Amino acid sequence: MIIIPALWLFTGIQDEPETIQRSKMINGLEAEFQVLRSKKSVKHGTFRSYYENDSLAEKGNYRDNKRVGVWSYYTRDGALMEQYDYDKQVSIFLEPHYDENGKFYFGSKLFQVRILDQMPVFKGGYFQFMHFIERNLRYPQDAIDNKIQGTVIVGFQVGADGKISQVKLSNRLPSVSCNDEAVRLIRSMEDWHPGRENGTAVAIRYFIPISFRLK
Repeated sequence: MIIIPALWLFTGIQDEPETIQRSKMINGLEAEFQVLRSKKSVKHGTFRSYYENDSLAEKGNYRDNKRVGVWSYYTRDGALMEQYDYDKQVSIFLEPHYDENGKFYFGSKLFQVRILDQMPVFKGGYFQFMHFIERNLRYPQDAIDNKIQGTVIVGFQVGADGKISQVKLSNRLPSVSCNDEAVRLIRSMEDWHPGRENGTAVAIRYFIPISFRLK
């Protein structure tokens, strides 16, 4: 009668979230988050990451290593740039900036889009799209050896079904391997959430810069 409640209490304590102090992530941000006491490899609870200037980059919650609920993403100067609902898999807030030519600026990145009810969205939102590029871009060794760096502009279509197609270069580097790598990277993406115009899913063409920078 006494042992069973004690074991239950002990198990409950073990499964309560424990905060991990700031640690460096692969994208260069510093993260502070909660994990399960009983399994410290499982994120569970609040999560925040910070830029190198100590400003907040993102905040949200994990449940059993999966992002849940609404996450907020910020620019380096503290402005809210996106809110993404991971339960509904939809961007609920996106702060666009357009120039006189209709080009869409988001942070330091450049896109070409139409004015839509809802723009096409990488599953996980813009911030996760940047993480995808940082994690998966492979700098060709021959380009490193020859000290070739710069930006490749890749155009692609997000279909009404969210599928990526018609991947083409609109700006190249003097390195075939860098150009090929930029195309490979975009073609490796999973389906996006399609853009919507007048309530209907439509095909939209994007232009995205892929940067190769020597460290």
